[in-house]
Amino acid sequence: MTMKRTVKVKVNPPKDIALRTLKTAKAIFDLHVSIGKEHGTWNKLKLHRLAYRTARDLYPNMPSSLVQTIRDTASEAMKRDKLRTTPTKRLRSGIRFNLRTFSLRGKRVSFSLAGMRWKEEVSVPTFQEPVWTKGVAKAATMTYDGHQFWLNVVFELPIPAKIEGHAVGIDRGMLNLAVTSDGLFFKSKKIRAAQRNALYTKRQLQSQGTRSAARRLTRVSRKEQRRTKDWNHVVSKRVAQLPFAVFILEDLSNIRERVCRRGKHFRTRFHRWPFRQFETFLSYKAEALGKAVTFVDARYTSQKCSSCKTIGERSGGRFSCANCGLRLHADLNAAKNIRDNYLSSLSSAKQASVNTPNAPRRGVSKPRGLSLR
Repeated sequence: MTMKRTVKVKVNPPKDIALRTLKTAKAIFDLHVSIGKEHGTWNKLKLHRLAYRTARDLYPNMPSSLVQTIRDTASEAMKRDKLRTTPTKRLRSGIRFNLRTFSLRGKRVSFSLAGMRWKEEVSVPTFQEPVWTKGVAKAATMTYDGHQFWLNVVFELPIPAKIEGHAVGIDRGMLNLAVTSDGLFFKSKKIRAAQRNALYTKRQLQSQGTRSAARRLTRVSRKEQRRTKDWNHVVSKRVAQLPFAVFILEDLSNIRERVCRRGKHFRTRFHRWPFRQFETFLSYKAEALGKAVTFVDARYTSQKCSSCKTIGERSGGRFSCANCGLRLHADLNAAKNIRDNYLSSLSSAKQASVNTPNAPRRGVSKPRGLSLR
């Protein structure tokens, strides 16, 4: 089993040739989309037979392997949209390299451009050097942000063996990005303040409606996305490094559709909640450490008491239970319920396998060495 990791490095090919390559790639992409829509197909083999010779005749300086990777990109875009729309490729959206058009020796990269092969030494970020040195390069993508060319190199690495240990429940929320069942809080006060400031600025710019306002609106939105992404990276890394082998999250599938009847103010806050990104980051960071991320049903985790399991009362950030008298932070109570739901599902699956030893085992599998305490 292997996992994939991407390392982003700066490259400095001749600007005129690199931009011409990106422009030609866009033209080849549009050609394949046009022919694919005309013949009603996104099949790569059919597109190759229909458009390859035309593309090679129109753009002879483009390496044949690059033409084929662009064909694959166009095919995937048409398949994604099921030919209902006409996919387009932005000039700066990048170009994909395979092992024929890209190679790597140490820190020296080599990749094909229109009419030439470019080679140079690159500077690898220190924290990415283990991936660069231990991984096997499989593909790369060159992009341009308007100022700098970047090469995103995809590596394959072996997945570490699963480690043994305990499980921890994690409750995700808008006020606290993550709360663990052992009482660790990761607050999102700063990121929410930045989001409010960005929202106010965007509303002011949208009311102006000028071209300069639109450009600044784009910059503000991108800055907000980068800030949120950075915070999710920081918190997910801290969580992944906790001394636990299994991280249990709530299954929040389709949760955005379930809140459509709430008020506008709540929906605005809710749709800025980056819970899915945190989940993705935590999953691959835990995998790299030999740990696991699993999910449980989210129903009643915020409403029932983590001590006696009866329905209690939640008021803001506080939870109280009239049955046993428990008083606890609501998010911490939910995290404990998430952990307990997972452990009870393991116990149920284990008991079912004992009662019916010849029946196929269903449910959540127990990680090695997991304590049920």
